[in-house]
Amino acid sequence: MSRLHHHHLLQLMCSLLISAELVSGTTGGDDMAVLIQLKAFLRAHNQINRGAYDGWPEASPSPCGSWRGVGCDADGRVSSLDLSSSSISGPLFGNFSGLSGLVRLDLSDNSIAGELPADLDRCVGLQHLNLSYNLISGALGVPSLTKLRTLDVSRNRLEGEVVVVSGNFNFLGACDDLVVLNVSGNSLGGDIAGLLGNCPRLRYVDLSMNGFTGRVTQGIASLAQFSAAENRLSGTVPPGVFPERCGLQSLDLSGNRLSGSFPDSVSNCPGLTYLSLSGNGFGGQIPAGVGAIPGLETLILGSNSFDREMPLSLTNCTALRYLDISGNGFGGEVQGLFAKLESLTHLILHSNSYTGGIVSSGILGLPKLAMLDLSLNRFSGKLPTEVTSMASIKYLVLAENTFSGQIPAAYGQIAQLQVLDLSYNNLTGGIPADVGSLSSLLVLMLAGNQLSGEIPKEIGNCTSLLWLNLAANRLSGQIPPEIAGVGRDPSPTFARNQKDAAELEIGTGKCPSVVRWIPLGYPGFNYVESEMSWKDCRSLEDRILKGYGCQGTCCQDKYHPWFLQ
Repeated sequence: MSRLHHHHLLQLMCSLLISAELVSGTTGGDDMAVLIQLKAFLRAHNQINRGAYDGWPEASPSPCGSWRGVGCDADGRVSSLDLSSSSISGPLFGNFSGLSGLVRLDLSDNSIAGELPADLDRCVGLQHLNLSYNLISGALGVPSLTKLRTLDVSRNRLEGEVVVVSGNFNFLGACDDLVVLNVSGNSLGGDIAGLLGNCPRLRYVDLSMNGFTGRVTQGIASLAQFSAAENRLSGTVPPGVFPERCGLQSLDLSGNRLSGSFPDSVSNCPGLTYLSLSGNGFGGQIPAGVGAIPGLETLILGSNSFDREMPLSLTNCTALRYLDISGNGFGGEVQGLFAKLESLTHLILHSNSYTGGIVSSGILGLPKLAMLDLSLNRFSGKLPTEVTSMASIKYLVLAENTFSGQIPAAYGQIAQLQVLDLSYNNLTGGIPADVGSLSSLLVLMLAGNQLSGEIPKEIGNCTSLLWLNLAANRLSGQIPPEIAGVGRDPSPTFARNQKDAAELEIGTGKCPSVVRWIPLGYPGFNYVESEMSWKDCRSLEDRILKGYGCQGTCCQDKYHPWFLQ
């Protein structure tokens, strides 16, 4: 009986193994059939430009390991699908739920259009969904995807109100596992109050560039990153928004309708490294509590109504690299406190009403300063020659003031200079030939002055120069043939910039620098500029300075709007 029992047990085990293999094989076959169906769908809607999916070998026994963009789990089930940047256009595929083991789906950076199909909400195992940078429209609704940890639908055309229903988002359902939520760059609306208190694991939230309303609420303190930039938030920010043990590391409230004083209780966020309040109606003193955050790296306070007097506590921010206090209506001399912030690499003071203090403030002695923007002020007199002693300066913007006299020949000695913008002043005399020594120069803006004489042929030695604007001056003579040689090899400059992981922001606001580089009358740019958000402008400046989209000799074709008249 014992032998018989073991015999039957062995038979049962074999049967179970065979059945399991059949189930596994069938399921794997089903996954492969869905992928073949997906490939046919994508090929039908994309007749010319196709991504890696076009090379999926349908004759292979399994998509695991050999099909680009396809990932499988230990059981041979398709668990991830990455078709990002695959030149996909047309509607969204309607049978992703056929991949029943799918955990991760990335369709970002394509041109997928139309509304979300109902089938997507049946992918109940999804934990990571990225549909960003597409043309998807209509309502956002995936209420059955309760296992999501990451949801990124940024930069689409989604619309409708986001509200909380029974403790959950109306578009998502339960959010117990959600960590990352990015809905930026759509046309979504609704009151943000209550959006953040019902998702216990939520850490990274980006609601920027939508139509959200309401007030800044206390729930943000439990997050690591929160951005609600370029919405319609209003009212004041109460001190209770930043309770003790506030966990924020990045906070962006720029481009809203907030007002009043910003609370000193922000000092309760010791891990904060990025704070942007630009483009609001904040007033009073810059919060002294900022000085209690020694790790703060970026502070953007532009386009507000802050008091001119700087809190001494700012000098405690020993890690501060990027400071923007543009557009606050400051007058008189540049504040001397800036010179004590020795870690600064970027100082943005444009669009104030400063009349002096460039030298006496000591800012030209900042040892690490790479970017100085003093444009759109009331500075007068001669251009300061002291800038030539700045060891790290790369971007010098003195445009739209009333500087007079000649351009100092010594400016040609600033070896690392990449952007020199002296446009729209009252400069006279000739363009110094010494400018030809600036081999790293990408942008030379001298438009709107009273410069005279001939264009120096030495400018042709500027091997990186791709943006040259000499319009609206009194120049004479012929354009020297050597000018055709500018920008013949910007690659070394681009390579140095690309090593910088951070965005190379020339300034905040609506492209103040790029608007000068490309006049609004240039075909098409006036429309493009009007449609760009502040974030778009920062991204555009970064791409220009890093040369993205510019390869080899085509650089001159892509980036050469010369204006010499």
